Amino acid sequence: MSTETEKRAATFAELAEKHGLEISATPVPSRPGGDSDWNARALHWHVELTRAPRAGDKPFGPRVPVWVGYWSAGRGLAENWARNGAKNPRTGRRDGVAARLAHRLRLYEAGKGGDSKHDLLEQIARRYHATAPLDVADILESLQLDIAGSDQPFEDWAFDTGYDPDSRRAESIWRACRDTAQQMRAGLGRAAFAEFLEIAPE
Repeated sequence: MSTETEKRAATFAELAEKHGLEISATPVPSRPGGDSDWNARALHWHVELTRAPRAGDKPFGPRVPVWVGYWSAGRGLAENWARNGAKNPRTGRRDGVAARLAHRLRLYEAGKGGDSKHDLLEQIARRYHATAPLDVADILESLQLDIAGSDQPFEDWAFDTGYDPDSRRAESIWRACRDTAQQMRAGLGRAAFAEFLEIAPE
């Protein structure tokens, strides 16, 4: 085994590269189940996280599922994406529409744009949502935060996270976090999952 292979990932981006992690994201209008933690103005996706196959995977196929679920973000993420050039983190490229929106935002912020800021930000959010230029590292960091502490008893987890230990909804969230951890452990394998948990949030 090479030194490069043995080296533990220090960032989520390094972990993604080391294990061949990729995401595919499909825009959806809302999360199922009426999750009140995310308001109607948030952006939502159905996300599939997969990894490159390893020798010994059964069945051995082109990609191995690691996690499938819903991911949401505030519209500020779309605004920052446009401000930073509207590039797709997977390809490093911009499509023409996104580039023009980013340019209009720069003009507006320089005091040279005639657009309504609200309308411009709505267009940017719609383009970001449809294009889904999500970064696998951001998804991994979010998942790590979701599952943190979920291996402990519900009452301890509720105390640590500020949830009401008498709330059925809180217990359902705890169970969902545990399911996510179990799914990722099975998909990544124990060693890679332990490596994932050790990464410090950026």
